[in-house]
Amino acid sequence: MKTRLFTLFVLWACTLVQAQAQQSFPYPAIPDTLRSVEQRAGYLSEHYWDNYNFADTLLLKSKEMTEQGFVNFIDILNRFNLDNASKGVAQKDITQKGIACFTRKAFSNAAAKERFENLIEHYFEDQLSPVRNDRVYLIFLEEMKNSPCFDETEKERIAFKIKTTNKNLPGDIAINFKLKDESGKEHQLSDYKDQKIILYFYDPDCENCRKVSAWLKQQTIPADIKVLKMIADNHISYIYSLKNMPTIFLLDKENKVILKDCTAQELIENISTK
Repeated sequence: MKTRLFTLFVLWACTLVQAQAQQSFPYPAIPDTLRSVEQRAGYLSEHYWDNYNFADTLLLKSKEMTEQGFVNFIDILNRFNLDNASKGVAQKDITQKGIACFTRKAFSNAAAKERFENLIEHYFEDQLSPVRNDRVYLIFLEEMKNSPCFDETEKERIAFKIKTTNKNLPGDIAINFKLKDESGKEHQLSDYKDQKIILYFYDPDCENCRKVSAWLKQQTIPADIKVLKMIADNHISYIYSLKNMPTIFLLDKENKVILKDCTAQELIENISTK
């Protein structure tokens, strides 16, 4: 079923690209000689930026052309990305090759480098980004770290981002830590199994945390899901690399991450459809 859905998506994406070739973003024309899904997906990923002029400073500033084109590129890569073993190595390879081709061109001059660095950070680190995907972000970061277009200071910063982004990826077992219940008794995260868990880290002085908490109280959370609400002290903020307040995780019955740093709306949508 998943293979069929992937095939349908690739066919849709290829059709969309060719249909819009004469409109906003200068999408590549996919050769008719490429017949297989893998061939067409690979070509689209690697040649997406062939007709884009990275040296055009006015084009770089265009929200409709450059920013939207980049968002569409991420969305395509997200579909090809290896989020679970069932998708196979070939699809992850499509993502990696596409990003490698992009980074060689995008960081070739100072203006393009600055523009796309900002777009990468915005769309992969903003909690509300519709295309945020840590696994795809890591591939971008690895390419940037290995690129000769970045100096050693920049590469140190990128390496730090790689380290923090790698924590608690969807599909991974959540990092274990100690916590106290309302009576003050100490537990470990690993003590909570055989039921799904919502980890809700917050700052008591955070206005947004109060708003999100109030909204969640009005929602229906299934009785078989355990809610662990904790103040994000320095220790947990460090080991979990917390960026937003509040930060919400959804774990399965084995403490495996289902959702990482999701919005309250994403959380409710997920648990309401299961």
